[in-house]
Amino acid sequence: MATIESDYGRSRFAIEGYNFFGIRTYDLTKSHIKPKGYKNPRFGLIKFKHICESVDYTVWTLND
Repeated sequence: MATIESDYGRSRFAIEGYNFFGIRTYDLTKSHIKPKGYKNPRFGLIKFKHICESVDYTVWTLND
């Protein structure tokens, strides 16, 4: 799943925010990265502090 979403870890979101799973947030008060090509996006991709945080969040989301 992470391979496809992050293009083998080469995507901007994976490099800048450790977001390997393409997890969006609509709460723009959280740390996030805005996607390019959108003039005024209502969402961003969550910016994680560490790779493990991204994996933990994804596992929690899938189990919730």
